Amino acid sequence: AALSPDGATGAYLKITGNAELAAAAKAVDDAPLAAQNRNALIQALNWQVLRNSTIVLRDLANGQERELATDGLLKTGLAFSPNGRTLYFLGGREGEEDRNDIYSIGVSQAPTRVGDAAGLKSPPVVDPAGSVLLYTRGNQNPFRKPLAAGQGGGGGFGGQQQPPAFGVIDLVANKTSTI
Repeated sequence: AALSPDGATGAYLKITGNAELAAAAKAVDDAPLAAQNRNALIQALNWQVLRNSTIVLRDLANGQERELATDGLLKTGLAFSPNGRTLYFLGGREGEEDRNDIYSIGVSQAPTRVGDAAGLKSPPVVDPAGSVLLYTRGNQNPFRKPLAAGQGGGGGFGGQQQPPAFGVIDLVANKTSTI
């Protein structure tokens, strides 16, 4: 969730229930706390939450809510711009395990990818002047579909780990530099 700088609007991810989400929640509820597959069940539930959430803006004075269409994007990490008119979030598409992107969205604006860097990113941090976004380069995609319980994987990260780095997105030029 995020609060606009003027405190008038809240943004959150509203979860829309369906049979897959209900089944994943029931599987976690029914599993013993020490079950070997509990972590896989929790990952499956988190995946369903990512797939079934919508960005909602709530006017905190009157309680009125407005859903923002995100065209099938998986999403997390909401952050308002300093003027409160733009909301940034980390988004990705099912099946794109080696990439996610930072998007901007507004009440009358469809999601627009911000920056031009490939790879994995963390949710954005907005600078107080609103001219740049900062993120860390990731080694794991929070939108990666989990393996089914019992399909192994050993719990490792797999692949080559990248050294820590920051991405800086110049919002005027829509260009990304890595430091």
